Amino acid sequence: MPTKLANSSHGGVTTDPRIHQILERSCYTCHSTTGTAPWYAALSPAYMAAGSARQALNFSDWSTYDAHHQQTQLKSIESTINNGSMPPGNYTVLDHSARLSNAEKQALRAWLATQISSGPQ
Repeated sequence: MPTKLANSSHGGVTTDPRIHQILERSCYTCHSTTGTAPWYAALSPAYMAAGSARQALNFSDWSTYDAHHQQTQLKSIESTINNGSMPPGNYTVLDHSARLSNAEKQALRAWLATQISSGPQ
């Protein structure tokens, strides 16, 4: 059974605790208004551009996105995981905890494939 996209007031993208944990640790720092970076990682050019990252995708606003926009964002997340551009290397070199392991990438890919194939919710 596919894990449903969350539509909660706090903007959560999924009800799957493992996927939520991965996104929160590796993405929310730049792509959420609730994320905070360690002081040393805040020196990264990627983190300094976090405002523009939140304009592109803000998980805090997920519940305000219509179904089509959510699907577009899911496809974008899938693409960035597949091409290795997120999280950016100039950020993860400073914040190692944001790096995605191969197992985490596989879990995200499987979750994304399910969400994308099920279409707008």
